[in-house]
Formats: sequence, C-alpha cells, structure tokens
Amino acid sequence: MKPEEFNWQENSRAMYDMTIQAAPAFVRPIIKSKLLRELKEKSGDSMEITEAVFMDALKSSTPESKLEKITGQLEKLRTV
Repeated sequence: MKPEEFNWQENSRAMYDMTIQAAPAFVRPIIKSKLLRELKEKSGDSMEITEAVFMDALKSSTPESKLEKITGQLEKLRTV
C-alpha cells in the first residue's frame, strides 16, 4: 500500500509526512507499514483520511511512550 492511494483531506498528508520523517531511519519502513495498514482499516472503502482519522490511526499504531513526542508537533498542523 502507498500513501498516494489515499484521499488526503485537510492537513492529514502533512501530518503523515511529518510522522514518517520524525522516525529514525532504521525503523521508518516498519512505522510506515503499520501506519498505512491502520489508515486503510480506519478509512474503509472511501480511503479518505481526515486529520481525525489520521490521529486515530496514529494512536492505534504507535506505542504510548513514543506517541506523546509526535502528537505535540502534529497538533500545530491541525486545521479542524
């Protein structure tokens, strides 16, 4: 699955890109795979990713200890 397959809404794509770039290079492929799988599950057939859907998928696919660090940065990108 590729990010281009989704219908990104609001600032969700920028949030996705920031999350992937914030991850250490050696774990990026794993994080990307887990996050894309979760986005697919959360968006269903519509493949529409809003900021809320992205944050929900991120919370479901990220360990609690790492979540706090990235969510603060992502909140700055939220438009709704």
